[in-house]
Amino acid sequence: FRCLGMERVGNALSSSGRSKEALPVLEATLALIRRYWSDERDILRVRGNLASCFYNLQRFDEALALEREFYAKRVSMDGASAECNPARAGNLASTLRQLNKWVEAKTFLREQVAIATQAWGESHGITMKLNAHLRDTLHLDPAATRDDLRL
Repeated sequence: FRCLGMERVGNALSSSGRSKEALPVLEATLALIRRYWSDERDILRVRGNLASCFYNLQRFDEALALEREFYAKRVSMDGASAECNPARAGNLASTLRQLNKWVEAKTFLREQVAIATQAWGESHGITMKLNAHLRDTLHLDPAATRDDLRL
């Protein structure tokens, strides 16, 4: 219960704009979970929270490494169309945008939109949210062409 409590404190600090204080709490939580429990989902959850914390601290390279790992492991565990994965896909795309990795972000989001459309249809909220991420990426990309902007 202490680890869960520590994790909640870390997340509360991070979500209230105190990510610098949240970081050591989340790192300690991860160390405890790794030491006393070996459940991969718990470890992934805390690593995902760390990625968000790094993002909030504008440590985008570290956030990107964790987001990529998190997303790949969740897809291997649950499949690409599991409902929790599109949210992480959006986080990964946001981090790619922050690092000006436009081509990778566009390619990744187009794949995610196709997966979501096949799994839930065009009008599902998840598909629409991923389309919004793609639209934002296309509009922010300084090298986007008119063909790109047509989705």
